[in-house]
Amino acid sequence: MMIRKLLHMGGMSLVFLGVFAVCFSACKTPDYQAAHDEWIVQRRSALLAPDGWISLVGLFWLEPGANFFGSGELNDLRFPPQAAPTLGTFYLEGATVRVEVPTDVDVQMNGEKLISATLTEREDQGLMKYGPLEWFLIERAGQYGIRVRDTSLPTRVLLEAIPRYAFAKNWRKEARFIPFDTPKSRIMRNVLEMDIAVEVPGVLEFSHAGSKHQLEVMDGGPEDFFIVFSDETTGSVTYGGGRYIYVSRPDEQGKTTIDFNRAYNPPCVFTDFATCLLPNPENALGFVVDAGEKNKGH
Repeated sequence: MMIRKLLHMGGMSLVFLGVFAVCFSACKTPDYQAAHDEWIVQRRSALLAPDGWISLVGLFWLEPGANFFGSGELNDLRFPPQAAPTLGTFYLEGATVRVEVPTDVDVQMNGEKLISATLTEREDQGLMKYGPLEWFLIERAGQYGIRVRDTSLPTRVLLEAIPRYAFAKNWRKEARFIPFDTPKSRIMRNVLEMDIAVEVPGVLEFSHAGSKHQLEVMDGGPEDFFIVFSDETTGSVTYGGGRYIYVSRPDEQGKTTIDFNRAYNPPCVFTDFATCLLPNPENALGFVVDAGEKNKGH
């Protein structure tokens, strides 16, 4: 599943007076605080959206063979009560997942009535719907599961403000991307104690308190790197499973900015139905990062 950035901030514009101008404090500079405030709004909106993390109500792992699903007590996958007692059957055969739905049950997939289909873990091609419920296939470490969300879930609107450190411009760190000669394959653990193989193309190097530090990066989409890290606040002020952050891919000179103000809690802080990656020792920062989101609590 591709991981997406919540907000991409534009660059700086300069105002020149006359034919020539010297740029001092009168230059127009980026309003980082305003951009950060807008990022917080977008972050909350994404969590509260009908397809956001807070709408999740179930995660079921498939067993080989037939897996019956619906709200009835005898189903292998017990869906929420909004579902029909019997919705259908998932068949897991090796690495193939097929779904069959009785003709008298109105399950939709891709806008059409679903009778039978071989599923892909691409949500945009295999999103199944019944009333306010939506579900789709995921794969983790060779195991296949069905993730369920309730698009009408009223508890979404009860999300309190996420505690966070005050914005600090000094936590915007200039960084240099150092690619590996060959991308490395790392094994990362998730909260379900699964081993997940990820590709690491290189590191971002930055300075803090007079020393250089590095963070390994993963693919975060066409425009971004994705980082899972821990620091000296992890497990106390911030979430014990580390924090996440997106960083824009470097420019032609290999430079970018790590904005630790945008370090955020993994989805597991908000739902029991996520499969969050945990930080590797390579990304354990040996100092306090008093920026970004704090632990929300269970």
